[in-house]
Amino acid sequence: MRFGEYKDALTLINRHPVIGVGFSGTPEIDLYLGVANTYLTIASHAGFVGLFAYLVMMGSLFLYGLYHLRRIEALPEISDVWLGLSAGIVGVLAGGVFDHFYFKIDLFHATMTLVWIIFGLALASIRLAAATDPTTQPDAQTDPDPTLP
Repeated sequence: MRFGEYKDALTLINRHPVIGVGFSGTPEIDLYLGVANTYLTIASHAGFVGLFAYLVMMGSLFLYGLYHLRRIEALPEISDVWLGLSAGIVGVLAGGVFDHFYFKIDLFHATMTLVWIIFGLALASIRLAAATDPTTQPDAQTDPDPTLP
């Protein structure tokens, strides 16, 4: 069954490569639109433009995090959160190869919302670390409480 879905998805992508078939349904009666793969689902519905935008968003989050990695690592309360959120997004991206559970188009799915909340929280944790100047952080070994004289 999955191989038939993959074949139909690749056929749709070949026929409508740029912007896909849209979100209302397939224009050909003989092709099945659903496929158990997030990336093929995005490419068949939104074309390579949509797939590129999705991958650029996910990739830019990780590149932004790697760019600010030293500041993230300097703040353990942020680095643990960022690492957990990033691991969750990596899990979603890896699971997207085998299923489209986190990207359902035909109906509202709460897990889609959860993925974008995790994405936003990961971005917020990076921005918090980026906005923090590491030179002003108190050293926990020499100055346990910066408010004390």
